[in-house]
Amino acid sequence: MTKRRYHFIAVLFSVIVITVAVFAFYKSDYRTKPLQDVVTVDPQEVTEVSLNSPYLNTGFHSTTDPQKINILVHYLKDTGYQRLNNDQSSYMPTRAAMIYLYENDKTDFLIPYEKEVMINHKVYRVKNQDIDNQFLQDFYLSLEE
Repeated sequence: MTKRRYHFIAVLFSVIVITVAVFAFYKSDYRTKPLQDVVTVDPQEVTEVSLNSPYLNTGFHSTTDPQKINILVHYLKDTGYQRLNNDQSSYMPTRAAMIYLYENDKTDFLIPYEKEVMINHKVYRVKNQDIDNQFLQDFYLSLEE
């Protein structure tokens, strides 16, 4: 083969490798994703939320009030979620809040703790902002009203 053919093959091979790498990155479970990409419910169509408090032994509180649902969903949407390798958490608390999001026949659950959250049995690192326990506690108590 001539030198020109070797160059052509090398360039073609490089383009293929780069294309596969970019495609793999964008399809990866391990890049930071928005809420709608990590839950099965449509965040805009949530019809009910239910959560408990790890600090109070009063059980779950639920609401179907669209305004309250919107507050919680928007709070969760402001966060980015990056899947952890093998879903291995660096810290698993003994107590944590549990949040259920309902959309008709679909249900998702979230267990936020520290800088991580378990969503439907998959563990994610929280990006952009932490999911604050105080916010969740205040939201939980507001559901009693």
